[in-house]
Amino acid sequence: MSGSPEEILGPHGWTDKLTYVPAVRVGDMVHISGTTATDAQHQLVAPGDIVGQTRRIFEKFEELLQSLGASCKDIVATTDYYVTAENYPGTAAVRREFLGSRRPISTGVQVAGLLRPGALIEISAIAHVPPRPAPRPAVSASRQLYAIIRFDRPDAPADLRARLEVEHRQYVASLAPAVKGGGPLVADDGTTPIGGMMLIEAASRTEIEALVASDPYQRGGLFAEPQILAWNRIRSAPQAG
Repeated sequence: MSGSPEEILGPHGWTDKLTYVPAVRVGDMVHISGTTATDAQHQLVAPGDIVGQTRRIFEKFEELLQSLGASCKDIVATTDYYVTAENYPGTAAVRREFLGSRRPISTGVQVAGLLRPGALIEISAIAHVPPRPAPRPAVSASRQLYAIIRFDRPDAPADLRARLEVEHRQYVASLAPAVKGGGPLVADDGTTPIGGMMLIEAASRTEIEALVASDPYQRGGLFAEPQILAWNRIRSAPQAG
């Protein structure tokens, strides 16, 4: 391993109040902290069900690794801490579902209890994730690349983003390969989401306006009126002397 450790805060950001982060990248290796089965509101998922909790943990792994251009199939090591052996063999089916044919090294440790109340299992993992260079946006001669910049409405419910997140991801996936880049906009603290930016290829401004209006985040009232800018013109603008 080489290179300086890089904190990975995950797709939803992280709080500075904690003394650890979801994952740390060192060279090509991503070390993921011990993870329990919680939802976006930090509430326990599948209480009393070790198989259901294992599934939620691997869903969180998949989400984090996908934000790095990888997946659970890149995991090379896991450590399970479980408080009961009852139904623990059933977690193997979940592992096969997420890991595919890959068989990482693994350690299982039965413990008296875990810090999170109700948690039956906590899993840490290591994944091999070589850096992937970001592709340069390519635009056909008959189409234009647009930058869509949107800021959260200050009066939007605090949990609105979490409630619409799955629909929004499906929406972004449906736009491929027109989506050429983008990501969240965050506040000065580096973690609090305040909006988002996306690069989309379209034939006209009318087409791009229709695409933006169909975003579940936009329809749900999370964002204020978006700014739509012609990206190629931005890139070719003269620099101030």
